[in-house]
Amino acid sequence: MAAVFVIGMVWFTHGNRYPSFYDANEELRATQEIGKDWDLHRPLLSAVTTNLIKKALQVPDDVQAVVEIGRTVSAFFAVGSVVALCLTVYFLESTTAAVLLSVLLLCQHQLFAIAHRMTEGSSLLFGASLTLLAIVLLEQKATVPRSLFLGVGVAFAVSAKYIGALLIIPALAAVLRSGGGQFRLNRVVEFALGLLFAILVVNFYAITELPLTIMDLLQDLATAFSSASEGFNGLVHGIYWLDLWHNTTPAIWIMIGVSLWLFWIRRHNLRLSEILLGLIPVVYFLLLLFAPSGELRFLPMIGLTYAFAVVGVASMTECLATVREEIRGWLYPGLIGVCLAACFFEFVRGYPYYVAFNRDDRMEMLDWIDGNLQPGSKVLADQTVLLPRLLSQSKQKYRFAIAGNELAKLQEGQSVMDHVAASGVDYIVASPADYSRLFSRSGSVATVNEPSLNAEKQFYSDLFKHGTLVWKREPGPVPFLQPGLEIYHLPRPVN
Repeated sequence: MAAVFVIGMVWFTHGNRYPSFYDANEELRATQEIGKDWDLHRPLLSAVTTNLIKKALQVPDDVQAVVEIGRTVSAFFAVGSVVALCLTVYFLESTTAAVLLSVLLLCQHQLFAIAHRMTEGSSLLFGASLTLLAIVLLEQKATVPRSLFLGVGVAFAVSAKYIGALLIIPALAAVLRSGGGQFRLNRVVEFALGLLFAILVVNFYAITELPLTIMDLLQDLATAFSSASEGFNGLVHGIYWLDLWHNTTPAIWIMIGVSLWLFWIRRHNLRLSEILLGLIPVVYFLLLLFAPSGELRFLPMIGLTYAFAVVGVASMTECLATVREEIRGWLYPGLIGVCLAACFFEFVRGYPYYVAFNRDDRMEMLDWIDGNLQPGSKVLADQTVLLPRLLSQSKQKYRFAIAGNELAKLQEGQSVMDHVAASGVDYIVASPADYSRLFSRSGSVATVNEPSLNAEKQFYSDLFKHGTLVWKREPGPVPFLQPGLEIYHLPRPVN
C-alpha cells in the first residue's frame, strides 16, 4: 500500500501547476483560504487541511501558491481513497484483488481529473472509503480502536460534504452487530466519541458560527429539493445513465454483472460490509436526483462501485474451485481476460487526461502569436481565451497588442465585423466555448428575440466566412485547459 500511495501521489500531482485563473472557483476558494473567510455551504475538511499544510510549509498568501496546495490536498485525499478501498478489498478477498483495484482506480480518469483541482470531491470519497474499511475491520474483530476509527471515518465524510452524514446509518448498523450484546453499548459510545471529536476538531470554525452554518445548510437543502424534479427527469430520460456509462468502460460493467449475479447467489450468506459495498453506491446514485444535471458528482459512487466489481470477480474465482474442471477451464481464463481488459480500457480512457493536464493550449497559443505575427499586430480575443490575464501574469514582453476598450464606437448601419476591422484589429482569437451556444438550436431561438445575440452570431458568421484560419486547437478532455482555440487573420476591409 505504501507503493500505491507513492505512485498515486506522483501520478495525481503531475501537471497540477496550471494558472489558477483558469478556474474561477479555485481562485475564490484560495481567496477564502487567505482571508480565513470560509464558505460554510461546505464542510471544512478540505479547507482546514489546506490551511494546515499552508502553515506547515510557510506558503505565502499568494492565490496561485494556495491553489496549488489545494490541488495537492485533493490529490492526497484521492490517493488516500485508493489506498483505503484497496485495503478494504484486501481484507475482504486477497492481495491480487487489491492490486487489481489499485490499477483500475489509479487509471480512472474522473479520479485523476478531480485530484488536479482544488475541490472537496475527493475528500468525500476518502471519508466514505475510510468508513467502509473501518466497517470491515470491525466485522473481523470489535475493539476500541476500531470503533473509534469508524467514528473518525464517518466524521471525515461528514466534514467533506454534508451528504456524508448518511454514512452514520450503515456505521451504526455495523457497530450494533459487533462485539456481542454485553459490549454493544460500549462500541456505540466509542463510535460516538470518535465521530464527535473529529467533527469538532475539523469543523471548529463552523461550530463557532453555528447560526450562519445552519442557515447555509438550510439554503442548500432547499436548493436540493427544488431541483428534485429536474433530477428525476434526468434519470427518466437517461441523462444520469449516459453520464455514468461515458465515465466507465464496458469491461467494468461485465465485472459488475458478475458481482451482482454472485452476490444474489450468496444473498443469504453475505457479510454486512459486502452488502454496504453494493448498497452505498446505489443510494448515492439515487441522491443525485437532488442535484442539477450540470453538477453530477459520480466520483464516490464510481470508487465504491469499482471495489464492488473487483470483490465480486475475486469471489467468483474462489467459487470456480467447486465447479467441474471443463467449465473451470474456460471460465477462469475468461475472468482473467475481463480483468486485464478492464485495466487496459481504463488506461486508454485515462491517458488523454494525463496528456491534457500536461498541455496548456493557451500558453501554446500565446507563444505562437508572439513568434508568428508581425510586431505591433492588434489581437482581439474571446472571453474564454483569457488573453489579458495571460499577459498580466507573464513577465515576458510580447510584440503584439491587445484590442479592447479602445475600439472605435460602432457606427449606425455598420456590422460588428466591419467595426472591428476599422478599429485596426489584425487577428481574432475565437473559442467554441464562446460561440457554439449561438449556433445551437436553443441559441438560434434566443438570437431571434435578442438583437445583441443576433449581432454576435452574425459577427462569428462573418468571421468564419471572411477570416483566414491560421492556427487551431480542438477542444480537449479538460475544458479549462483545452477550451478549443482558433486564430483568424482578418482581411481589411471586409466585404
